[in-house]
Parts: sequence; C-alpha cells; structure tokens
Amino acid sequence: MRALITMLKWLSVLAMGLGMGWLLRTASQHPVQPPQLIFVAGGFEYRERHAARLAQEHNLPVLVSGGLSAAYGRALFFEEGVQGLNSAVTTRPAILWKTSPPCWRS
Repeated sequence: MRALITMLKWLSVLAMGLGMGWLLRTASQHPVQPPQLIFVAGGFEYRERHAARLAQEHNLPVLVSGGLSAAYGRALFFEEGVQGLNSAVTTRPAILWKTSPPCWRS
C-alpha cells in the first residue's frame, strides 16, 4: 500500500511538472498585450484616487463602476489631473476618465 501511495505522489509531481512546462511554453509563445484600460470597482476614495494616479502614470483611461457620487468622483479625478469624458446616467454606474485624447466611449 505504501508503495502505491509513493508511486501516486511521484506521478502527481511528474504531472504537475509537465503541466507547468506546458504552461510556460504556451505563455512564451503568446506575447502579453499591454493594458488598454484601468477598471475600478468604485465605492472607496482610495481606490478611485489610486486609479487616477495610475491613469496619469500610464496614460490610460479609467472606467469607474458605481461608487462615490458623480460630483465627488469628478472632483477627485480633477484634483488628480484626470479629465472626465462622459457619464452614462446620473447615478454613475460607470464614468470614463481619460488622460489622453478620447478614443473610447462608454
């Protein structure tokens, strides 16, 4: 019985090693695309403020889903130097903020 358990452990280690090798080989064949958008689940000031700073640093648009009031969110992003493009509805389910010329509309 112990021999069977030992054999199964070695087989599982071998299978995991082969799986990791396959994953690494597959990942190296497909280049990673750069991010095109920063998505933030809103609701906390620190998240939205951090997203605004990331947007400034990486020149990416930010999509905020829900969260803080629209007026407060606009003020927060404006304070960080990020301009708001549009708001779908006044309850702010999603607002797109952008640091570069508009190329995305929510």
